[in-house]
Amino acid sequence: MDLLKSIKEKSKYFAETVEDQGVLSVISHIEIAKRHYEGGKKWRQLFV
Repeated sequence: MDLLKSIKEKSKYFAETVEDQGVLSVISHIEIAKRHYEGGKKWRQLFV
């Protein structure tokens, strides 16, 4: 996910249009989904 972080950092400077802000929103949603996935893996390990 380092690629996402890199894209997000670089996109902050160019997010002047609604479309660019949409890209940042998608990246944020992917990061949130990754955290939920990682958290779910930890919980599954407890019950298996």
